[in-house]
Amino acid sequence: MKELAEKRERLKAEIKSLNEQLEAVDDEIFTIVQARVKPEGSTTITQDGVKLTVTVPVTVKWDEDKLREVAHRISAAGDDPENYIKFKPSVSEKDYKTWPDAIQQVFMPARTTKPGKRRIEIKEVAA
Repeated sequence: MKELAEKRERLKAEIKSLNEQLEAVDDEIFTIVQARVKPEGSTTITQDGVKLTVTVPVTVKWDEDKLREVAHRISAAGDDPENYIKFKPSVSEKDYKTWPDAIQQVFMPARTTKPGKRRIEIKEVAA
C-alpha cells in the first residue's frame, strides 16, 4: 500500500505542475485574443490556422428575499409571479436529519439521494 500511496503522491504533484503550466499557457493565449473575446459566454476565433473557443462563464445569483418582494408586487398587479420567477423548494439536509422520524417519513417520498464523486485522501501514519 505504501508504494501505491507514494506513487499517487508523485502523480498528484506532477498533475499540479502540469496544471500550473497549462494555466500559464492559457493566460498567454487569452492575452493575445482578449480584445476579441466577449465579456461573457463563448467566442470562437480562428487565428494562425488554429480554431480557438474561449468561454467566459458567468455565475448568476438571485437574492431570494428580493425576488419574493418582486413576486408580491407582480401578484398585487394581478399577474402570476410564476410566469416570471421559478422558486425552487428545498429542505436543509442538516435540519431534515434532526426532525422526528414521523416528520421525516412525510418528506421521504420527495427526497432522493445519489452518491457523490469518490475521493481518496492518504496521510502518512507516523511510525
